[in-house]
Amino acid sequence: GWQNRWSAVVIKMNYECCFISDVPVPNITVFRQMEDRERVIVMCSFGRMLIESSFQLSLKSKYNYTLKNPLCCSSEKCVFEVKGSPPVSFACVHQIDSVMNRQSETYTYSPSGKTYCEHNVKVL
Repeated sequence: GWQNRWSAVVIKMNYECCFISDVPVPNITVFRQMEDRERVIVMCSFGRMLIESSFQLSLKSKYNYTLKNPLCCSSEKCVFEVKGSPPVSFACVHQIDSVMNRQSETYTYSPSGKTYCEHNVKVL
C-alpha cells in the first residue's frame, strides 16, 4: 500500500541526493575566430552525464537565451557554435532535473576585443 510507495520515494530521493551531489561544476573554454569577431565556439566539459541530464549554454547579451542540444563528442564534452554581437557572456549549465543544476564560471566577451574571465575559465 501507501507505505511501500513512501519507502520507494524516500529511497529514490536519498539516491538522487547523494548521486547528484557528486556531479562536478562544468568547465568552459571559448575559442574565438580571428576573422569573425561575432562567431565563437564554446566547449563545455560537464564531467559526467546522468539519465536526467540536459546540457545547455546560457547567453546574456542584448537578449538573454539558452542554447540546448549541443554537439557532444563524449558524454561529458559538448560544443556550441555561437554567433552574436559582443558584449556577450557565456555559462555552461548542466541541468540535472527540473530543480537542480550545476553552472560553470562566466566568460564575458567584450566589444573591445578584450575578454573578462571569472575563476578557472580557459580562453584559447
